[in-house]
Amino acid sequence: MDNLTKMTNEIQNLLIKWCGENHRLAVDSLDAQAVFAFDKLKIELCDGKKMMEVARQIKNEDEITCLKAAIDVAELGLAEVRKQLQAGITEEELWAHFHKVNIENGGEWIETRLLTSGVRTNPWLSECSNKIIEIGDIVAIDTDMVGPYGYTADMSRTFVEGHVFSPYQRKLYKLAMSQIEYNASLITPGLTFKEFTEQSFQLPCEFIKNRYTCILHGIGLADEYPYIPYPEDGVVLEGVFQENMVICLESYVGEENGKEGVKLEQVYVIRNDGLELLSHFPFEQMD
Repeated sequence: MDNLTKMTNEIQNLLIKWCGENHRLAVDSLDAQAVFAFDKLKIELCDGKKMMEVARQIKNEDEITCLKAAIDVAELGLAEVRKQLQAGITEEELWAHFHKVNIENGGEWIETRLLTSGVRTNPWLSECSNKIIEIGDIVAIDTDMVGPYGYTADMSRTFVEGHVFSPYQRKLYKLAMSQIEYNASLITPGLTFKEFTEQSFQLPCEFIKNRYTCILHGIGLADEYPYIPYPEDGVVLEGVFQENMVICLESYVGEENGKEGVKLEQVYVIRNDGLELLSHFPFEQMD
């Protein structure tokens, strides 16, 4: 008997033992050969991804400790990126410093390579390239880092080569900070996702086109539920904020057809009296 047959037979026996006549099985991911094998056993498969996402949204204190450990490593990496940032280095070389810090501190891998500079920061979601960073370039990074214990540190920061922001760069940065801080002030246990969406920060019209893909998402072993889009997306997520959810508040500010953009992101855990900030790497000084 091959391993696939052993597995499907074992699951069939468990269904018979615990579920009686109910032969429905929820799965979040399954290879095609396993699907065919369950079909032969008359086991009805259904989508288990939503069930798993909802179950994972509430974190216990051990999980929060693991998330804090991953964030600690990510912040070491951000400090190294800021330190190594200088004209003449490529985006890939700069991102490699971040990757090195994760690995040498027990981290696992990084889901994306989201570090861009200058005109490549607008629009957002390009990965790092061999572009050479120039004097005065704005540089944005989204960590997307799977760190120690397999938990994800997802935070974003934006720097400037030379660490002196131009007036326009300051404008973008202050707006991104305002969006995150305002949205954070809204969240408390019991607030519905719909209420949050309706009350959330309104970006000026010139920044709507290039807005980020969501206002907020959950975090754990990966980006997780909930995933709350902008009101302009026309989708309203049903649900409610609850204690011990860990969330990432997002902001990307860049004009349509603009030449620069700012990406910021903070991580919070929802407590019974409001939000506890988990990501402590400082924003740049704007005053």
